[in-house]
Amino acid sequence: MVGIRKFDENARRVLLFAHEEAVRMQSAQIGSEHILLGLLRDDGLAGKILAGFKLNLAEARRVVAEINPEKRISGGGRVDLQRSTQQILEHAIKITQKKQLDEIGSQHLLLALAELEDSLAHAALKRMGVQPESIRQSLSDSGV
Repeated sequence: MVGIRKFDENARRVLLFAHEEAVRMQSAQIGSEHILLGLLRDDGLAGKILAGFKLNLAEARRVVAEINPEKRISGGGRVDLQRSTQQILEHAIKITQKKQLDEIGSQHLLLALAELEDSLAHAALKRMGVQPESIRQSLSDSGV
Protein backbone atom coordinates (compact mmCIF):
# COMPACT_ATOMS: atom_id res chain seq x y z
CA MET A 1 0.00 0.00 0.00
CA VAL A 2 1.20 3.51 -0.81
CA GLY A 3 2.14 5.58 2.23
CA ILE A 4 0.04 8.48 3.44
CA ARG A 5 2.69 10.88 2.13
CA LYS A 6 1.47 10.12 -1.40
CA PHE A 7 -1.87 11.70 -0.52
CA ASP A 8 -2.09 15.48 -0.89
CA GLU A 9 -3.26 17.68 1.97
CA ASN A 10 -6.93 17.58 0.94
CA ALA A 11 -6.94 13.79 0.58
CA ARG A 12 -5.26 13.34 3.98
CA ARG A 13 -7.85 15.68 5.49
CA VAL A 14 -10.67 13.67 3.87
CA LEU A 15 -9.27 10.47 5.39
CA LEU A 16 -9.05 12.16 8.79
CA PHE A 17 -12.65 13.38 8.42
CA ALA A 18 -13.74 9.86 7.43
CA HIS A 19 -12.12 8.50 10.57
CA GLU A 20 -13.88 11.16 12.65
CA GLU A 21 -17.22 10.28 11.04
CA ALA A 22 -16.71 6.58 11.77
CA VAL A 23 -15.93 7.35 15.41
CA ARG A 24 -18.90 9.74 15.63
CA MET A 25 -21.15 6.97 14.28
CA GLN A 26 -19.56 4.47 16.70
CA SER A 27 -18.39 2.27 13.83
CA ALA A 28 -15.57 -0.20 14.27
CA GLN A 29 -14.55 0.30 10.64
CA ILE A 30 -14.22 3.17 8.19
CA GLY A 31 -16.53 2.37 5.30
CA SER A 32 -17.22 3.96 1.93
CA GLU A 33 -20.02 5.90 3.60
CA HIS A 34 -17.51 7.55 5.93
CA ILE A 35 -15.30 8.44 2.96
CA LEU A 36 -18.35 10.09 1.37
CA LEU A 37 -19.00 12.08 4.56
CA GLY A 38 -15.32 13.05 4.67
CA LEU A 39 -15.49 14.20 1.06
CA LEU A 40 -18.51 16.36 1.87
CA ARG A 41 -16.39 18.10 4.51
CA ASP A 42 -13.60 18.71 1.96
CA ASP A 43 -12.99 22.26 0.76
CA GLY A 44 -11.03 21.04 -2.27
CA LEU A 45 -12.23 20.00 -5.71
CA ALA A 46 -14.11 16.92 -4.48
CA GLY A 47 -16.09 18.92 -1.94
CA LYS A 48 -16.93 21.54 -4.55
CA ILE A 49 -18.10 18.88 -7.01
CA LEU A 50 -20.39 17.36 -4.35
CA ALA A 51 -21.66 20.81 -3.32
CA GLY A 52 -22.59 21.36 -6.96
CA PHE A 53 -25.07 18.51 -6.57
CA LYS A 54 -26.61 20.35 -3.60
CA LEU A 55 -25.43 17.68 -1.19
CA ASN A 56 -24.89 18.67 2.41
CA LEU A 57 -23.30 16.95 5.35
CA ALA A 58 -26.37 16.89 7.63
CA GLU A 59 -28.54 15.26 4.97
CA ALA A 60 -25.82 12.77 4.07
CA ARG A 61 -25.34 11.80 7.72
CA ARG A 62 -29.08 11.20 8.04
CA VAL A 63 -29.19 9.07 4.88
CA VAL A 64 -26.13 7.05 5.91
CA ALA A 65 -27.68 6.38 9.32
CA GLU A 66 -30.89 5.18 7.63
CA ILE A 67 -29.05 2.91 5.21
CA ASN A 68 -26.70 1.53 7.86
CA PRO A 69 -28.23 2.02 11.31
CA GLU A 70 -26.13 -0.71 12.93
CA LYS A 71 -23.71 0.53 15.57
CA ARG A 72 -20.53 -1.49 15.70
CA ILE A 73 -18.77 -0.05 18.68
CA SER A 74 -15.07 -0.48 18.45
CA GLY A 75 -13.26 -2.30 21.19
CA GLY A 76 -10.19 -0.43 22.35
CA GLY A 77 -10.83 2.62 20.19
CA ARG A 78 -9.15 1.27 17.05
CA VAL A 79 -11.00 1.90 13.80
CA ASP A 80 -10.02 -0.32 10.87
CA LEU A 81 -10.75 -0.02 7.14
CA GLN A 82 -13.60 -1.93 5.55
CA ARG A 83 -12.79 -3.79 2.36
CA SER A 84 -14.75 -1.17 0.37
CA THR A 85 -12.50 1.58 1.74
CA GLN A 86 -9.40 -0.40 0.87
CA GLN A 87 -10.79 -0.78 -2.65
CA ILE A 88 -11.39 2.99 -2.90
CA LEU A 89 -7.83 3.74 -1.79
CA GLU A 90 -6.35 1.14 -4.15
CA HIS A 91 -8.42 2.44 -7.07
CA ALA A 92 -7.42 6.06 -6.31
CA ILE A 93 -3.79 4.95 -6.42
CA LYS A 94 -4.34 3.26 -9.80
CA ILE A 95 -6.05 6.39 -11.15
CA THR A 96 -3.10 8.60 -10.22
CA GLN A 97 -0.55 6.07 -11.50
CA LYS A 98 -2.38 5.85 -14.83
CA LYS A 99 -2.32 9.65 -15.09
CA GLN A 100 1.33 9.65 -13.97
CA LEU A 101 0.61 11.97 -11.05
CA ASP A 102 2.78 12.22 -7.96
CA GLU A 103 -0.01 12.71 -5.43
CA ILE A 104 -3.47 11.37 -4.78
CA GLY A 105 -6.02 14.15 -4.32
CA SER A 106 -9.49 14.21 -2.84
CA GLN A 107 -10.83 14.30 -6.40
CA HIS A 108 -9.20 10.90 -7.01
CA LEU A 109 -10.83 9.52 -3.86
CA LEU A 110 -14.19 10.82 -5.11
CA LEU A 111 -13.69 9.28 -8.55
CA ALA A 112 -12.71 5.95 -7.00
CA LEU A 113 -15.75 6.10 -4.70
CA ALA A 114 -18.06 6.89 -7.64
CA GLU A 115 -16.70 3.89 -9.52
CA LEU A 116 -17.17 1.43 -6.64
CA GLU A 117 -20.72 0.34 -7.36
CA ASP A 118 -21.39 -2.12 -4.55
CA SER A 119 -21.04 0.19 -1.55
CA LEU A 120 -23.05 2.06 1.03
CA ALA A 121 -21.71 5.33 -0.40
CA HIS A 122 -23.22 4.47 -3.79
CA ALA A 123 -26.56 3.68 -2.14
CA ALA A 124 -26.44 6.93 -0.14
CA LEU A 125 -25.68 9.00 -3.24
CA LYS A 126 -28.56 7.43 -5.13
CA ARG A 127 -30.93 7.94 -2.19
CA MET A 128 -29.96 11.64 -2.21
CA GLY A 129 -30.78 11.81 -5.92
CA VAL A 130 -27.24 11.81 -7.28
CA GLN A 131 -26.15 9.27 -9.84
CA PRO A 132 -22.49 8.31 -9.48
CA GLU A 133 -22.19 8.58 -13.27
CA SER A 134 -22.98 12.31 -12.91
CA ILE A 135 -20.13 12.66 -10.42
CA ARG A 136 -17.77 10.91 -12.82
CA GLN A 137 -18.87 13.27 -15.58
CA SER A 138 -18.39 16.36 -13.39
CA LEU A 139 -14.91 15.18 -12.46
CA SER A 140 -14.11 14.52 -16.11
CA ASP A 141 -15.35 18.00 -17.01
CA SER A 142 -13.00 19.36 -14.33
CA GLY A 143 -10.03 17.61 -15.92
CA VAL A 144 -9.81 14.63 -13.57
